[in-house]
Amino acid sequence: MYYLECAVCKKRIENDPILCPDCGGPIQVYYDYDSMRLSREDFHGRTIWRYRELLPFEKITRLVTLNEGGTPLQRSDTIGDDLALDLWFKLEANNPTGSFKDRGSAVELTKALEKEAKSVVCASTGNMASSVSAYSAKAGLKCKIVVPRNAPVTKITMMKLYGAEVEFVDGGFDEAVDTAMEYAKDPSVIFAGDYYWRREGQKSIAFELCEQLANVDWVVVPVGSGVLLSALYKGFWELKKLKLTERIPRLVGVQAEGCSPVTRAWKGDRLKKWEESHTLASAIEVLNAFDAPLALEAARESGGEIVSVSDKEIMESLVELARREGVFVEPGAAASIAGVLKNWKTFDGRVVCVLTGYGLNDFQTVKDYLEGKLKL
Repeated sequence: MYYLECAVCKKRIENDPILCPDCGGPIQVYYDYDSMRLSREDFHGRTIWRYRELLPFEKITRLVTLNEGGTPLQRSDTIGDDLALDLWFKLEANNPTGSFKDRGSAVELTKALEKEAKSVVCASTGNMASSVSAYSAKAGLKCKIVVPRNAPVTKITMMKLYGAEVEFVDGGFDEAVDTAMEYAKDPSVIFAGDYYWRREGQKSIAFELCEQLANVDWVVVPVGSGVLLSALYKGFWELKKLKLTERIPRLVGVQAEGCSPVTRAWKGDRLKKWEESHTLASAIEVLNAFDAPLALEAARESGGEIVSVSDKEIMESLVELARREGVFVEPGAAASIAGVLKNWKTFDGRVVCVLTGYGLNDFQTVKDYLEGKLKL
């Protein structure tokens, strides 16, 4: 059994709205933890579906999966040793469409079939749209994607290849969300996006880390809307509540300096929409980080923090990661390792960087940087 609750006003939620109808806050999924009797031996298989007891389904109509999850954890043999850190990389590019978004899409599209939806609409800067397009195709549902005109061409090509109808909007992610939510007013349409069903899929990264590596001290992730950071905290929190782990690692969120509303709020300013974006890290370019309240709570309650890095630091870290570790990620994903390299004296013990997306997902930006076409 599960139920929905607003993370801000703590009201029980009915009818699956996207945000709390009273205060506009993000919504969390909770379970009857006291009745659960789980051990690690209960988690069988490789994909996220081995954690089915901690996913929001009472009866699954049809499972929508492309074998997402079960991604490798790779130790840093060079960068970590130079920093005197036990540094590890969680390689989320090994998911079916090349990003961590597949974990959430599997849950969202399975939920869409449960609700007998006829089609799916999604607003995204790229990775989520590619993922939702693929999983909609697998589910046999029509898919409409709303993206900014400057979305990476690779991701747009993927959406179209999977059969999605792509609509471009002037502006950024927020304008795309506004347009997509208009389509979602149709009760036969499921709105796929960075909210509670997706968070439930993405928290499986925390579950896997606890299985793959003992005594993790820090987990560092890129932050756009903030859902990944809040999902990780929720995953670790659930495992601790169920006595499947003893502690929660310190969680660090990393934003691009040119679009960092969550970092600004962490430093004490009022949480508000970022005025104008100036970053090439499109995967984390979100002006209105609507999951920021939960992301801030995740950093605060775990003893972590929210930091920001420049585009120059992001791209230099991306190149260093490729040339010294053999790992190719997109700029948004490189924010996590950039955060470690910039603040390495902060860290001690065992550190995991979640590398959220594959380099080819934003190939043009990387190509332009290597050819000296970008002014940073």
